[in-house]
Amino acid sequence: MKTFGNTLHSSTDEDLLCVPGICLGFHPTESCVVLGISENYVEFCARADLGWLDEGGVVLAEQVDAAARALESSSFVVLGYTENPGEHRERLVRFASKIKGRVTDVLMAASDRYWFATPSGLTPPEGCAWDPAATALSAEAVFLGIQVARNRADVIAEVRPSGEPAEVEFLTESALEYVAELSQRQRRELMETLLTGGEPLLPVEGAQLAVLVGEPRLAGEVVARLDRESAARLRPRIAYARRMCSDAQASDVLAMLALICWYDNQGAQQAECLEQLEKLAPQHRLLPLLQGLRALAIKPPASFPPF
Repeated sequence: MKTFGNTLHSSTDEDLLCVPGICLGFHPTESCVVLGISENYVEFCARADLGWLDEGGVVLAEQVDAAARALESSSFVVLGYTENPGEHRERLVRFASKIKGRVTDVLMAASDRYWFATPSGLTPPEGCAWDPAATALSAEAVFLGIQVARNRADVIAEVRPSGEPAEVEFLTESALEYVAELSQRQRRELMETLLTGGEPLLPVEGAQLAVLVGEPRLAGEVVARLDRESAARLRPRIAYARRMCSDAQASDVLAMLALICWYDNQGAQQAECLEQLEKLAPQHRLLPLLQGLRALAIKPPASFPPF
């Protein structure tokens, strides 16, 4: 089974239950996950909180349908991860019935057991034993160096604001004053150094980068050269810039970071950036476009070799 650029071998239900962690970058908990599979390739992976399905299940089903329309043929697997499978079984089955297309499996998994979820109940009643860390797929992922975080909170922490508002306010003011003294050429050179340097950024450099990518002309230069490979390189540095800047300076940084996360298949971080952007700048000019990329499950363009 191919998952977003990696080829892994999946042959059991236990392996299947491990696929979302590899696609999402974290182990889902109290979550509903939908996998769209076409010709043994995981084309997309969508996640939502189980408790949200009652009010948002139609929205998620529409997102899945939008992604499926771009494929010639696909089937779906609906997976629920919870320590209370009996409480959520009916909710998960009801959601699966809203998906337009062929749903091949509906499974629910706790930390050490899993079940097939059906309208009449969970089967087998006692569940099937499993150890997420002991499956062949998990072992192969470790061998390939694929990292899976403990939970979603660990993943989105990289794009969340710093816990020290006074510090980032000071850093942002210092960066604004410093950049204001530079010519356009010096700003471009500084941005290139901060984006491509091999050393970790200092806090003040992170704030400077946030100020620089907030300038439309410089931001446009970054966006113009984005592809999947460059997004993977740039994302940690732009994420650091977001952590080192104040909320007042963050909206354009968040817009760029959401786009970079889309290119880099970092769905959880993309969603977090959009939530922050909607809160801080609900009228931001790029917000509708960025929300549309996610809602319609549009895939980033493939990278092409240079001529």
